[in-house]
Amino acid sequence: MDSNFGIAASYPDVLRGQPKSFNNPQSFGPLLGNPAQFVAPRGLTFGDAGRNFLNNPSRLNFDISLIKHFKPTESSDLEFRAEAFNVFNHTEYRTYDPDNPGGTGNNVVSCYAGPLYSAGFIGKGGADCLTGASFLHPIDAHRPRTIQFALKWSF
Repeated sequence: MDSNFGIAASYPDVLRGQPKSFNNPQSFGPLLGNPAQFVAPRGLTFGDAGRNFLNNPSRLNFDISLIKHFKPTESSDLEFRAEAFNVFNHTEYRTYDPDNPGGTGNNVVSCYAGPLYSAGFIGKGGADCLTGASFLHPIDAHRPRTIQFALKWSF
């Protein structure tokens, strides 16, 4: 039986306007897209999502540095420095692993199911394509708030 789906090593088709799937509690972080919009490509096509269709979420970082110079003696200098990175501790997710590209990366559609052959299929009785899959879930987060102090004595 021929299903007319070009699934082997191809990109998915994008079907806009689909209701958003549930958030997978077994994956790290929130769902960062709608997996229901990715459906199996029809026929012998490569899918219209194409290469580099998805991007990492944007980053918004605030860093601050405070420096104070002291002159304890005429021939020496003391510098105190306080630095804080990601001051407001914004969680910034990284979705796509640049060290693991291609078919072995974490954002690979693992299955297509349901009447639309969607990657975000949620079936009755717990059958779905998202449980245990990392598709559209972040692989990690960038570093949290970091504070460091330094003291430098020049003589």
